[in-house]
Amino acid sequence: MTAAPDGNPVATLEEIILTAEVEEQPWLARVARGVQATVLMVTTGEPWRAESCASLVEECARATDSWGEVLLACALGVAHTLQGE
Repeated sequence: MTAAPDGNPVATLEEIILTAEVEEQPWLARVARGVQATVLMVTTGEPWRAESCASLVEECARATDSWGEVLLACALGVAHTLQGE
């Protein structure tokens, strides 16, 4: 993934989310929101972000999006590892 022209991956992910929603690709929007949440979790260190990430994993499960659920669960695990948890 390339970052936005200003080098901000969160902004790039926001563009992907908005485009996916407009193009009616909810699975892609969910995954991009989850990746964005994990990036913010690692970069900000705010503990509540972990709950936000976990809720996106649960959202994938409710939508029967198994791939999204696995990808975001892995991303959340990596984020926890990067934070030393």
